[in-house]
Amino acid sequence: MDETWEKTENVTNLFY
Repeated sequence: MDETWEKTENVTNLFY
């Protein structure tokens, strides 16, 4: 689950 959140944060950074 931690890995998933980390990946989501990375995607968010790319999107923002």
